[in-house]
Amino acid sequence: DVLIATPGRLMDLFERGKSKWLEQQFEEAAALLTASQDQLAVPSTLALLADSYEQLGRLRSASEAFGRAALLAGERGNLALEHSARTREAALQPRIPQLEIRVPEPVPVGLLVTLNGVEVPARHLNVPLAIDAGYYQLEARAPGFLPSLSSVRLTNDRVQLAGPRVVPVLLSALPSEPVVVAPAGKPQAVVADASRSRQQELGLWLGAGGVAAAVAGRSAFAAEP
Repeated sequence: DVLIATPGRLMDLFERGKSKWLEQQFEEAAALLTASQDQLAVPSTLALLADSYEQLGRLRSASEAFGRAALLAGERGNLALEHSARTREAALQPRIPQLEIRVPEPVPVGLLVTLNGVEVPARHLNVPLAIDAGYYQLEARAPGFLPSLSSVRLTNDRVQLAGPRVVPVLLSALPSEPVVVAPAGKPQAVVADASRSRQQELGLWLGAGGVAAAVAGRSAFAAEP
């Protein structure tokens, strides 16, 4: 069945989300406000969602939501909300953690990098990325290389003065298959064994009455001019 978003349902989602926000239950508020925003984009909904994200410590998500709220409020002529949202967005920018996933150059063919199981596009490698604070599992795989696995914890410092957190991707080539090399003296031994084998065959042939044939053969050769 297709769910039709009615004005009553949208208002219900927003009011429930606002109620949770007033009760400082920001996780529940964010979920309800996101559902309302997905149905219909409203500047005030985005502003409350952004504040909920900030209270949860998700500063990048908060800054992004404040930016969207400011843009939408400007389009609708709500200058007060636009100014407020822009101010909040700007205040968050210096505090947002940044992560730089550094991979060796040239980037190996077929490299796949994931962060908490989500693929990181190639354009986001070797550049600082604004990201929410938290624990992250970084995994990299490429044909011909051993998997690289590391973890990183990002925090919300008052001001991110140290720059991005750099996490190198250390790729080690797979060990090649061992090559069996014959000892230097072995070919000679094989040749010697072959010579002895031919001598044994000749001895058996001569022992079976081949002596006369051998003598006759040499005589015939000697008789030739």
